[in-house]
Amino acid sequence: MSEIFKRKAVVTIGETEVSSDDLSIKLIYPFGTAGITNSKIYIFNPSDNIIAACTGDPSVQVEAGHQDEVLLVLAGECHNHKLIEEGPDLVLTIGVTDKKALLSTAKLNKNFSNQSSSAIIKSVCSDVGIDVETCKPGNDVTIEKFVVRGVREAIESLAKKTESRWYFRHGKFIFESLAAKTSPIVVEENTGLVGIPKRTGDIVSFKTVFLNSITQGKTVLLKYEGEELEARITSGLIRFSSFDNDHGMEFEATV
Repeated sequence: MSEIFKRKAVVTIGETEVSSDDLSIKLIYPFGTAGITNSKIYIFNPSDNIIAACTGDPSVQVEAGHQDEVLLVLAGECHNHKLIEEGPDLVLTIGVTDKKALLSTAKLNKNFSNQSSSAIIKSVCSDVGIDVETCKPGNDVTIEKFVVRGVREAIESLAKKTESRWYFRHGKFIFESLAAKTSPIVVEENTGLVGIPKRTGDIVSFKTVFLNSITQGKTVLLKYEGEELEARITSGLIRFSSFDNDHGMEFEATV
């Protein structure tokens, strides 16, 4: 019970802020190659102004953790919301998506000549309204001629040409070298590892308590049973609850 008492989440919907200090909040957030389309936020017994804040597809972000360390864990846009009665409670369910779907469907009719791959990426993302956090290709080559029609196809083509990868984190686009990595976050039993990681080829899956510092693209150093394994997070499922045990994280990472 004391651990639950220390949990905290702050949900910001447009300009409206909701804290778990005042209302019960739950988050289910899968992430990976499919973006965050299936992410859900649950707010129990919301006021009318909180419900009204969900109209018009506002921006949504969730900061979560424990009272001494609350970090951003989800950012995107509200694409649907509904009210559900669960016993005595009225639950506001908010569906959150990011720009991954937009990147997959957007079309352009644009030609580039003698421009760097990074310049092309930034231009294309700007044209379709995608915020770029990082654009550091593995090999930022100058391309003599490049034609953009389907945006996703163009991004994937540039990733191959430049030895790079791309993904979204907290609603922002990242294009980086295949060799890029962050300082490893040590994950072991006394820092939150739950059970024994399972490795299949170059993929390792593992579970943790709620560790808000781990997200897509981060490097972890797993320590278990006398072994050490460094891997990069590629997908996961985040569950946060301010009031029950539906709480923790599951990850897949590439060694």
